[in-house]
Amino acid sequence: MSKAWPSALLVLVMACVIAAALLAGCGGSSSPYVFLNVQERAAWGPNGRVALTAVGGDGNLYIWTIGEGGGGSALLTPQATTIGLPAGGTNPAYSHDGTTIVFSGRRATRVALYTMSATSGESGGLTALTDTNVVTTTGRDVEPWYVNGTTVVYSSNQNTPNMALWQVDTGTKVATKLAEQPGYDMMWAAPDPTGSGIIVYQRKDAVSGRSQIWKRAADGTLSALIPGSDDGNDYGGPSYKPDGSLILFHSNRGGDYDIWSISSTGGTPTQITNTNDSDGFPVFKPDSTKIGFIRGNEFWTMDPTGTNQTRITQVFR
Repeated sequence: MSKAWPSALLVLVMACVIAAALLAGCGGSSSPYVFLNVQERAAWGPNGRVALTAVGGDGNLYIWTIGEGGGGSALLTPQATTIGLPAGGTNPAYSHDGTTIVFSGRRATRVALYTMSATSGESGGLTALTDTNVVTTTGRDVEPWYVNGTTVVYSSNQNTPNMALWQVDTGTKVATKLAEQPGYDMMWAAPDPTGSGIIVYQRKDAVSGRSQIWKRAADGTLSALIPGSDDGNDYGGPSYKPDGSLILFHSNRGGDYDIWSISSTGGTPTQITNTNDSDGFPVFKPDSTKIGFIRGNEFWTMDPTGTNQTRITQVFR
């Protein structure tokens, strides 16, 4: 006759199983979804895959890729204990050819930017783009986005009290500060894909916490993109349509956080989603046929008009 497990041991075993499942990002045998607790902006690559930041079973953030229709999950950054430092990673962004992912992570004494293969991930090696040594540089480098094949724009509070806009050359590793607005964090930068030199970004008031969508012109001029957006609502997470004609963003101007769009030259915003859920961080598929966004820590897709909303990942509960 078998003996019952002690209750404390059973609890420990179950906790380990749950943690392993979370870190593995697996779906159940009867579920069509990958179970991932997704965070912040995703990146839709030209290779038919989506790069995501998700919470692992150990509570740390990791970078995964999945098929754009779901399934086929791959963990690109290793478990933190593998190298004895907070590993994982956040804020992935694809290179234009889809072969490389740039992300924010800590592999030394500060949070910096790194690149890795979009298929083999960190196991194929990392390249540090920004200074990893806190002795020479303070602050964090986060939220990168490729401008072109040789330049990445990102946010950093490198030796500044607030987040400023920076760019780094992927070949020379030379970083340059593009703009700083005292009293505001310049976040979630997205460059115009047509090469105009314009960068849109989320400007967050360091005191009130409210955000607006601003843009930096090629000549360095800074201005609000949406007239009247200092209305007490939040506007954030901007990204361009691949042809540069539209800018997507999230806002609670309609009550709940929903997905909106606006012409890249300004004008009146158009609401795309309208639900009781919290929708944010929209991005276009490279061929512009779909929009991906985060809803309640899950990755969803929809047509550009807001129809055919489809859940791709599911929160692990």
